[in-house]
Amino acid sequence: MHPVVRETVIQNPSLFEIITPIKLKVFEDLLKDHPNQVFVKSVCDGLQYGFWPWADIWKPGYPNELDLS
Repeated sequence: MHPVVRETVIQNPSLFEIITPIKLKVFEDLLKDHPNQVFVKSVCDGLQYGFWPWADIWKPGYPNELDLS
């Protein structure tokens, strides 16, 4: 929802390509008896869709860009 982040992703999709060398279905099957299924689902969702959508990057007073010039 952050406008600067949204524009960055839209303008640079190749920087945010999700590449997962894990065979997700096999991974899920291996973890079907794991005692913490909520965690398993969270990890599998992250591997499939990426972890960054849930990142909290909106901090009041923080700059939109890092300028080290």
